[in-house]
Amino acid sequence: MVEIPKEFPNSTMKLFLSKLFAQATFVN
Repeated sequence: MVEIPKEFPNSTMKLFLSKLFAQATFVN
């Protein structure tokens, strides 16, 4: 799993993870 700085706001984290999972899903 990718490490995310604790300084990141939750909304940014969720958005980042959502994009990451979306890309992984499209690739698979």
